[in-house]
Amino acid sequence: MADEAERAGRKGLAKWVYPKRDYKKLINFLLSTRLHLILCSRAKQPIEERIVQIDGKPEKTLVTLPWEPIQDKRLKYEMTIVLPMTLDGAYEADQNRLKAPDDLAHLFAGELLTEATGAAIAEWVKGGRPVDHALELFRREAFEAASAGTEFFTKWWNRAPVKARRNLLRRDLDNLASVARAANAEAEREREARDEAGRREADAEILANPFGGRLAFNPGATSREPARSA
Repeated sequence: MADEAERAGRKGLAKWVYPKRDYKKLINFLLSTRLHLILCSRAKQPIEERIVQIDGKPEKTLVTLPWEPIQDKRLKYEMTIVLPMTLDGAYEADQNRLKAPDDLAHLFAGELLTEATGAAIAEWVKGGRPVDHALELFRREAFEAASAGTEFFTKWWNRAPVKARRNLLRRDLDNLASVARAANAEAEREREARDEAGRREADAEILANPFGGRLAFNPGATSREPARSA
């Protein structure tokens, strides 16, 4: 989507305006869906330049860092379980890289994932309370309102039907506020990108026609009023 926007003439931040907006809508939808989801992502292995001491002298060296998903960094905080997979079908068991609820941590000590792993996760899920579908729809409506920014969310939050059910969203309130603030920040970036695109277009027009709509100097004019270009 960003490449298409760039081909259409939008550069820099401007080309990311619509892709980021739609990505945000997707994440909000996933957070409010009734389904249990398994998300997979491509990964990259960053290489970082660092200064190390060799024989008492600082020297630059390249350090290979752990694999990271090619994805928004905040997404992993929304997941119940995060397993950084390796090329041989295993996964990283480092507690600083692995994320799992305490009740499931014993399933990810390094052993390969099997059907038994999935069955244990399913049993853990069934141990919770039954899903309140009306509440999930209400939560989805709340996240959609928050994705429109703080002003819109505040108006939605203060509507009479919502006031009566506010307490149901107590656990989601921090996330909702974060989503609304992020929407504001994204809207501000979009505005800046549009302003920058407008300035570039204006500059391009001036460069293409320096005298378009400007006062033109006419040495043969006898009037005190300067001649104007057509």
